[in-house]
Amino acid sequence: MEVSLWKFRKLILLIIGGLAILVLIGTVGVELFTPKEVSADATSTVGVTATVESWLTFQVSTTSVSLTPALVDSTGATHIGSSTAITLTLGTNNTNGWSITIQGANGGLYSNTASHLISTVSGTSTLSAGTDGYGANATATYSGVTIGNYYDYWGTDTVGEIASSTSYTLASRDSPNAEADVADMKIKAAAQATTPAANDYSDTITLTAIPST
Repeated sequence: MEVSLWKFRKLILLIIGGLAILVLIGTVGVELFTPKEVSADATSTVGVTATVESWLTFQVSTTSVSLTPALVDSTGATHIGSSTAITLTLGTNNTNGWSITIQGANGGLYSNTASHLISTVSGTSTLSAGTDGYGANATATYSGVTIGNYYDYWGTDTVGEIASSTSYTLASRDSPNAEADVADMKIKAAAQATTPAANDYSDTITLTAIPST
């Protein structure tokens, strides 16, 4: 509560018995008033939401390779043919990481011209020039990547099976990673000297990137 004072004054002329008298009259007023209340701050809230979607990308550096040298050359000499390194690039935000599987179409290198199959190895095997065999090996190029047991023989002629009836794990990682080169792979084969001549021995390999659960 606050108090306000104010004054009011006036002069009055009185004439008494021929005598003029000035009289000053004043009053003091007092007012009481209560100041207005100031309102408290008003508040409100804003909810914020955002979305992070799951993602996985996978790329292979080439769509076709040739094995060199020839498995059997024009002199009848036998060789182990190999592709150059095939780079596998993968990224995902999947919490449990990923795996890459490998599967063939023919169970080996098949020639329509010669109607002949150079069969894939069973499980894991070391290729020998002059003996039928076909498979792949690989190496990790990113931290935390594990190469499948059949294929972890980089830098050698030992290869893993490329089956047509089932897929096998070529490489895997148990945590997410940004898109990066994660592994290199090579395809290798060998054949008997008596293998029918043809330049269309081939297979189609399917590599599949899968989010791990």
